[in-house]
Amino acid sequence: MQGLTSLRKLHLYDNLLISFPPTCLREISASIEEMLFQENQLTALDTSLVDALPELVTLWLHKNKISDFSYISALQLPLLNSLRLDDNEVTHNTSICNQHAHTSRYAQVHSLLHAYRQVSELPMLAGMTKLTKLYMSNNKLVDLPPSRLPCAMLDQIWFNGNRISSITPGRACALVL
Repeated sequence: MQGLTSLRKLHLYDNLLISFPPTCLREISASIEEMLFQENQLTALDTSLVDALPELVTLWLHKNKISDFSYISALQLPLLNSLRLDDNEVTHNTSICNQHAHTSRYAQVHSLLHAYRQVSELPMLAGMTKLTKLYMSNNKLVDLPPSRLPCAMLDQIWFNGNRISSITPGRACALVL
């Protein structure tokens, strides 16, 4: 893959990849804007691979075998706009944004798809000030804590297929009613 210095989009979805060596990207381009790795067999993504891509805008990792997303909160992706993590094999409630790392690293994210997991609470989203689309469908949510929702820009929220049985007063922002 050497010599592809102008490469902007890397689509390797719907394959049988179990890993993607960071050296592969170092041989091509640091200016990749879009990486679509969905529908593979990935169990993790090497953080040094993604951190070497300061121009990355779109990262799709859905429909893989990733069981822990806690490492994603450590990534340095200042231009990230679209992040898909849905339909993986998460075995415990891990957050993409921990309470110490969430404030500025994901400020540019407009769309977050975090569905088809066994998540019982919303991840910390306070730093995602430009978030317009939040997909948390088919999880195990029972409540909607408004302090975790950056309401100002949200125009689409999908909480279908969860375990929400009532809406607590004072949480209207969560549903933009």
